[in-house]
Amino acid sequence: MTAAGSPLVVVWINAGFFVLAARSALLPQPAAPRQERVPGSGPVLALLRLPAFRRLLLISGLIQRSHAFYAGFAVLGWQAPGIGPGSIGLL
Repeated sequence: MTAAGSPLVVVWINAGFFVLAARSALLPQPAAPRQERVPGSGPVLALLRLPAFRRLLLISGLIQRSHAFYAGFAVLGWQAPGIGPGSIGLL
């Protein structure tokens, strides 16, 4: 992990993703527009039209990205001392 500099880089990038997610959650919610039922539109499109649901997708995506970034570096750290792929998969 020291090839990219300090191992603290992972902590700071993770903290940055957390701040982005927290800040997105604290933004004021826009007023929901009056929704008209469009023929042929399904429930997924109806959900995607909701601003609060789109914000939820953004926040959960940032949290997933943060976790995936951390897990990727954790795998590298576990491989260095010789932990096998099967054990890493269980972790």
